[in-house]
Amino acid sequence: MQIRYFFLCFQLWIACGLSLQAQNEKLVNTKMSYGGITIGIPPSFQLMDDEDYQRKYVAYLSPIAKYTSSDATADLIVNVSVNRALEPIDDDLKVMKKDAPIENYEIMASIYKTTILNSHNQVEFLQEGIQTINKRRYIVFEFVGSVKDLNSQGEYYGGSSLSQYYYLQYALKGGEVFIFNFTCKAADMNRWQEVAKQIMNQIKID
Repeated sequence: MQIRYFFLCFQLWIACGLSLQAQNEKLVNTKMSYGGITIGIPPSFQLMDDEDYQRKYVAYLSPIAKYTSSDATADLIVNVSVNRALEPIDDDLKVMKKDAPIENYEIMASIYKTTILNSHNQVEFLQEGIQTINKRRYIVFEFVGSVKDLNSQGEYYGGSSLSQYYYLQYALKGGEVFIFNFTCKAADMNRWQEVAKQIMNQIKID
C-alpha cells in the first residue's frame, strides 16, 4: 500500500513539474513563410515531420507550419484555406485585404461551430466568440471534444473513446482563412492550456 502511494505521489510530482516547465517557457517569435504571420513557439517544440502529420491528421496537404512538443503530447498547426466568398468585390473595400467586416466573422463563426459540434459526440466549450488580438479580429473556440463509438441507437457501448483539448483561432484576410490549432489529449489540458493561451494571444498577421 505504501509503495502504491509512493508511486502515485511520484507521478503527480512529475506531472506538476512538466506543467510548470511548459508554462514557464518563454515563447520564441517565429515568422511564417506565408501570410505575414508571426507566432510564438515554445522552445521545447520542434518541427513535425510530414509522416507524423499525415498519421495524426490524415491530411494530404502540408500546412503552413506544424510543430509538436518534445514528448509529442501537444501539437501546434498553422493552416490556410481559401474562401472566395470572403474576397473583396469592389476596389473601395481594400480594407478587407487587411481584415474582414464583423459580419463575415459572425457567419464563419457559426459555420465553424456547427462543424465542431458535428465532428464530436460531446463538446464542452470553455470559451467561444470573436475577439480582437493585436488589432485583428479572431474567431476563438476553446473546447474539449470527445469522439466515441456509438451503436445504431446512438448510445455509447464501451468501445473506443478519444477526448481532446483544442484551442482554435481563425483570422480572415482577403479570400483566405488562417487557422491556428493547438491540441492535446484532454488528460494533458492542465499542462498545456496556459501555453496555448499565450501562443494564441501573441499571434500577429501583417
